Amino acid sequence: MSAARESLAYVAHPGSDHLLVLLSGRRMGYRVDRFSFSKATRRLAVYRLYLRDNFGLWYHRGLEGRTETLVDTAAFLTGFAAERGCSRITMLGVSAGGYAALILGHLTRAAAVVAIAPRTRLHPDSERHADRNREGVLGSLRKLAVCPGAEAALFDLAPYFADNPVAVGRVAIHYDPAHSLDRFHAENLASIPGIALTQHPGTGHTLARVLVEDPLFLRDLLTGV
Repeated sequence: MSAARESLAYVAHPGSDHLLVLLSGRRMGYRVDRFSFSKATRRLAVYRLYLRDNFGLWYHRGLEGRTETLVDTAAFLTGFAAERGCSRITMLGVSAGGYAALILGHLTRAAAVVAIAPRTRLHPDSERHADRNREGVLGSLRKLAVCPGAEAALFDLAPYFADNPVAVGRVAIHYDPAHSLDRFHAENLASIPGIALTQHPGTGHTLARVLVEDPLFLRDLLTGV
């Protein structure tokens, strides 16, 4: 994989027409870590594009060195897929990456989006549902509010998708209903047509680790079963 500061890593699989976009959760600065899902998906026989947001602003500042806004990133992904002959795009994201997967999947008209414990409302008052101090997140939300190029209409996905019907073949949100913050964000989209919510009690915000260890989950991710 790439160096710690890279916002993108790519694995080619010639012969496939399927691009799997994997979106990491929010990072606090430049710490050395892997892209989310890199180990679990390393044997999947599709093109794989791993993304992460080095700015910690829910992908609204784009991909460092590649794009400048979330909308720019959608255009980048559409072109990336087309250049490689990929007619099918699937998005998998966790937490902040789940938020980005929902938007990017919609903007690219992806075949499927799977969002694990996603954020769906980027406003400070949402943090009252958290069970611990979230001052770091609140600070980032304040930065997001004045971020050049950030799309304020995308800060709350419930009214956005109510006005802009989800343009994705299949959208699945996975969350733990006992995790108060994750439940709030998931249920924020409960009334939106085309979005299916699946509960995983007792998994917490580390649900992604549980799901990607299940080979059936990875199979369903790619096939839509």
